[in-house]
Amino acid sequence: MKAVTLKNNLKKKFVNAFNSMRLRRYYNEKSRNGKTYIAIILDKIFFSIFVFVSFIFFFFFISESFLFSILISVQAFLLYNLVAYKISKSRMRKKTALVNQQVFLKKTLRDMLNQTPHDFLEYVINILENYGFTSIVKVDKKDIDIIGTIWDKKIGIKCIQYDSDYKVGVDIVRDFFVGLRKLELSEGVIITTSSFTQEANNLIVRLKKYVQIQLIDIEEFIEVMKKANLYPTETEIKKLILNEISDSRMDFKSYKEIVLSKGKIIKYIFLGIIMLIFGKFTPYTTYYNVAAIIIFLIAVVSMIILIINMFKINEEKQEDKVL
Repeated sequence: MKAVTLKNNLKKKFVNAFNSMRLRRYYNEKSRNGKTYIAIILDKIFFSIFVFVSFIFFFFFISESFLFSILISVQAFLLYNLVAYKISKSRMRKKTALVNQQVFLKKTLRDMLNQTPHDFLEYVINILENYGFTSIVKVDKKDIDIIGTIWDKKIGIKCIQYDSDYKVGVDIVRDFFVGLRKLELSEGVIITTSSFTQEANNLIVRLKKYVQIQLIDIEEFIEVMKKANLYPTETEIKKLILNEISDSRMDFKSYKEIVLSKGKIIKYIFLGIIMLIFGKFTPYTTYYNVAAIIIFLIAVVSMIILIINMFKINEEKQEDKVL
């Protein structure tokens, strides 16, 4: 029994650790405009090496003592990493919140667009009731869908189920205004799954002396859901993300394309030169020379692959030509 419990606990810890790694990768890639996680890690390693070597050269230039420069550089480098970690953690927290909001917005928009007009209207009514609307009734009118009461005021509401590519224009706002006047309502709200044109927003300003109309796009509707306590917790959003992430691991070819990419060639050459120069000031010259040679070889291989790919592209273009 204990063995089974221990096995389950270990399995749970492994799954949690693996999911944390997948989420970290997802957040990093989304907050870096789609840059791959491996590329982000490589950039951090290159920059860290550059910073550490710069510290060594700086303190060696001041003290002319290699041992002192190494010792003080290690301390400075540790302090730099501590400060950088604190700043990075604070920034990542903000970026994570932004990514979470985008994930929920995307899911909510997809769910609403996949609903029938009747289900969509019921969905909006449910949210408005949780927000605080009472006495909500459906209106069999072309220009107004429902009328609800909040803060002792009757509000006419129009719900528009548009894809994000289509914006709500002045025609719908004008018709909604006419509908409010016919029902003798002084306030109204237009809710859409997309957004509004600038002309529609300008018209609202001109209509203020007659009626008060509020335009709520998809992002503002998400804020309404937050106030209605219908916004998911961070844990629930992370589950949504894990469901979207593919379980397939990056294969060797993908790693090869990243490590041997065009953008890394200059970095490899620069790092190799630093290793050669740094090796001359240490008793481990051979070690640094070997490391530099390996890095240069990687750069050469990357260049060869780049040239081969360029020839392949040219050959494919020639084959595609009819004449």
